[in-house]
Amino acid sequence: KLNRRLAAAGASATLASVTRASSSGAQAPTQRSAANRVATMVFSDIVGSTKLKQELGDARSMEVLKHHHALVRQLLKATATGEEVSTAGDSFFISFSIPSEAVTFALRWQDKIRDFSHDEGVNLQDRIGIHVGEVYTDNAKSAGKDFDLNGLQVDTAARIMSLAQGDQILLSQFAFVNAQQMLEGIEFDGLGTLAWRTYGPFVVKGVDMPIDIYEVGEAGLACLKSPPDSEKAKRFTR
Repeated sequence: KLNRRLAAAGASATLASVTRASSSGAQAPTQRSAANRVATMVFSDIVGSTKLKQELGDARSMEVLKHHHALVRQLLKATATGEEVSTAGDSFFISFSIPSEAVTFALRWQDKIRDFSHDEGVNLQDRIGIHVGEVYTDNAKSAGKDFDLNGLQVDTAARIMSLAQGDQILLSQFAFVNAQQMLEGIEFDGLGTLAWRTYGPFVVKGVDMPIDIYEVGEAGLACLKSPPDSEKAKRFTR
């Protein structure tokens, strides 16, 4: 009863606020602000894709890429909230509602790609970055897409992915802490023991503030190494 009274009071207060704004000539919240939402973003990229094409040739490399994309989309279809935002070449941009689902998806993704690489005799490795942030949702259909996500947080997610090495899943702090809280201690079908790593702050090109970088992966299989310094990112030292 108390919850219902609080909810009713909140709704009345909101309605009263909008009414006062209208009567005073102030603008009510626009539809654009309603399009903003918090998303868990997953960016991926195949490491050394150019070298792979040189080794396998165009025809074989395109066949491998086709199977790679099919595996990712098959996994994505089995999720509850995962949506493919865009695909460009050998990279994916996918969104989820919650970090734990995004991390579970990424772990199964890396597992499937390891198996596929072994079976096909190819050196295929993905790097994945996961970040949570508020984004602007553009629901206008264009270029074959039903929607798009935009904003600085999208760029940050892509930058985190660019820090990763092959067979590595890197995360920002909020995504890591929430996923670890929900997933640690759970035994996943087909996955080994999970390892959770903390690497500290990195200065990332295009992002004003240092970003704390973390990793999750299967112990004994995943990369589980701190990102090396590069032109795009360096370890932050006070």
